[in-house]
Amino acid sequence: MNDLPQAGQESVEVVWKRLSSFLKRELGEATFSSWLGPVSLRETPEVLYIVANTGVARDWIHRHAWPRVIDLWAKNDPQNRRLTLTSRAELDPSNPSKETVMTDVQPAGSDGLAHQTPFTLRRGHTFENFAVGPANQFAVQTGRRIGQGLPIADIVLITGIASVGKTHLLQAIAHEYGTVISPTAWAYLDMDDVNSPHKRQMALERIVANPPLLLIDDVEYYCVEKANEDLRYAISLRLKRGGHTVFAGDFSNLSSDTLNDAFMAHIRSGVTCTIEPPDRDLRLAILRKHLLLVPQQEAALLIGDRVLELVSSLFVGSTREMLGMLRTLVSRCEGSSCPMAVDEAKELLTETFPKLSRKVTVDEIQKAVCAYYGLKQMDLISERRARAVARPRQVAMWICKQVTARSLPDIGRRFGGRDHTTVLHAVRRIDQLRIDDPQILRDCEALIRIFRG
Repeated sequence: MNDLPQAGQESVEVVWKRLSSFLKRELGEATFSSWLGPVSLRETPEVLYIVANTGVARDWIHRHAWPRVIDLWAKNDPQNRRLTLTSRAELDPSNPSKETVMTDVQPAGSDGLAHQTPFTLRRGHTFENFAVGPANQFAVQTGRRIGQGLPIADIVLITGIASVGKTHLLQAIAHEYGTVISPTAWAYLDMDDVNSPHKRQMALERIVANPPLLLIDDVEYYCVEKANEDLRYAISLRLKRGGHTVFAGDFSNLSSDTLNDAFMAHIRSGVTCTIEPPDRDLRLAILRKHLLLVPQQEAALLIGDRVLELVSSLFVGSTREMLGMLRTLVSRCEGSSCPMAVDEAKELLTETFPKLSRKVTVDEIQKAVCAYYGLKQMDLISERRARAVARPRQVAMWICKQVTARSLPDIGRRFGGRDHTTVLHAVRRIDQLRIDDPQILRDCEALIRIFRG
């Protein structure tokens, strides 16, 4: 690193301002603003105090930046004053409330809880509106225990791919906790809190306030190795001190090389709940729940079960897009008095979502499955029964049933002349494995998305 030029007779504020500019370039704008930006200077005849707002900030500065600060100051302070790092509470013990400078989290009240102006939760993101099935049952049960203040591990991690209900569950916990325990004894962070220095500072203050319950959505953004070190440090200190912390994140699209191993090990040290993509029955339950929440209730009454089954069968990748299809149909029913027919619904959806109208062939599915599993197409239609071939063959048959209009006998003929009962067994077997085996579920969803987006 390059050192600053020697300074003349300058005030401590001028010297510190120049040092700050240099440290900002070395540490980065966001890191400097989070930790060193808020410090103040307090001068005495013998010592110059660098005063951090909190003990956590003091510890971080001491660990990550203090040697460099001392080195730069020694070369630029003409009076050679002794530099001491402290916190507000240490410097003024008579006023311990200064230990933490808060914005939306207020000092502890008469009940001893750290109070927070509540994060704006979505009104519908409650347990009552959360459809439960085998794919998410354990996660929901764990979330309810947290929301009701019942004994559970201090650290809980909720994982799953995008659009499986992680945010809904996290906010449902906040709703429940706010009703049963305290409306202000929790704090909520998400990916928006890492997007600007101002938001990061507010996020740090929420963490340092040490509320009884801390909820962190999109935690994968906090785990990236070369970013957000300040937030990780504050979160890690909290985890060591105790208090319930619930994380939710999707790590499926991130390389392990980009993640901070120590932090990942920390957040995985408690209970891990995985939410898998919904099966057919759960998708239907989600659609029925959502139908009760749409504002156009008169129009919603015109959407029958057969139309819901159509929407469920047409898309198994993104729950959000599936709900978008439902909202589209409900909007089309406004002003009508006749129930929507299945054929009408299918026509409307294929017009609005063009990718649904493309016809997929069995040959395309076989080629995609072979490319995914590293097989040859002849393997799928051969008589080979080794698991390395038989399971991909069953997956291919299951996909054919999901995305084509082919009958079971027709599908069987295209897989080496197999009987329709073989295809039926394959479909049922994969349906069960999608519940029991997370890897099979991920394989099916990845292959389905090739054909449905």
